[in-house]
Amino acid sequence: MRNDIDWRKFTELAKRHRVECLVALNLAAHKSANVPGTVRDHFAKRLRRHSVYSLDVARATIALTEAFSDAGIPSILLKGHAVSARFYHPLTARQCIDIDILIPEEDLTRARSVVASLGFEQYSPDFAVRPGCEDTLRALASDIAYRRASDGVQLELHWRLDRNPYLLNWDFDAMRALTTHIPLAGAKVPVLETPAQLTYLICHGAKHAWFRLKWLADIYRMLDVLTDEQSDRIARMSQRDGTIRMIATSLQLIRTVYDLPANKFATEQIIPHEDPQLLDHMLRSIEAPAKHGGIRFKDLGNLLKSTRYLINLRSDIRYKRSVVMLLLADVRDIRNIQLSRKWLWLYVLLGPCLAAVRVCKNEINRAGR
Repeated sequence: MRNDIDWRKFTELAKRHRVECLVALNLAAHKSANVPGTVRDHFAKRLRRHSVYSLDVARATIALTEAFSDAGIPSILLKGHAVSARFYHPLTARQCIDIDILIPEEDLTRARSVVASLGFEQYSPDFAVRPGCEDTLRALASDIAYRRASDGVQLELHWRLDRNPYLLNWDFDAMRALTTHIPLAGAKVPVLETPAQLTYLICHGAKHAWFRLKWLADIYRMLDVLTDEQSDRIARMSQRDGTIRMIATSLQLIRTVYDLPANKFATEQIIPHEDPQLLDHMLRSIEAPAKHGGIRFKDLGNLLKSTRYLINLRSDIRYKRSVVMLLLADVRDIRNIQLSRKWLWLYVLLGPCLAAVRVCKNEINRAGR
């Protein structure tokens, strides 16, 4: 191992990319490697901490899915242990952050009551939404975030897969046809079948330009166990759903990062859809991700590049219009405008002004520190 490694930078990158558990397990497997003891201790402690939290997440996941079932609310675990329990060994090798559960939009009000009954408190949006603005929240957001004080477990309750309904336009009924159940600590949890799971995770990672290596590690492990039949199914699904550009380019990214030969997806129906410009943006995003929250005026150039990247992910004009609309209208604007969804055009018109005010406040706050 090289002796000129900046270990402080190394630990910071592992944290940012959320791969501390993977690093800890690999260091434990290579005890003879020339790694400072303080670095080994740091990652060993992080692994213990994340392992304990992972158990809390597993318990909460089971409690939530059982409570939804008891209430007659269908649910699907989207990420978290839906990935780690199937594709990571041990399960704690994948760093757990929160629970992502999808429910039908028409059951959202009842689902929120179930979540509250289990001790979860909403933290995003961080303001109360008036009943008359509830439809605006559902139009501009795709989930509500919760945290439980007793164990620190975080939850994202989704009614759509993404804020942009055209990124991967599967409705809940279509997704229920793509689900299966996996065992988790003796319970059965509803999750997406492997082809649908991989498709969803690739679309999620591509939307964020893969700025976290954790997401690439997920896909790498899933590809390792994917059958030829599942691969063909994913190729057919991506062509049908219009996601083939995202799928093809993301798979090329994984081959580039992991230095892999052309895999089972390198077929005539996939390769022609790889986009070099999208790939270049993905590679740069891993090295230096663009800022989206709390941006400053100097970050606007990168924000425009990210927006252009997003627009080019899909050719569907409805998707492109939605990208622009969601850039202009922000969920936080509901606090100020307080109008129903039929006034969505007003959110789009006033959104840039309100965003400029937020940026100005950020600049003032930084200048005052």
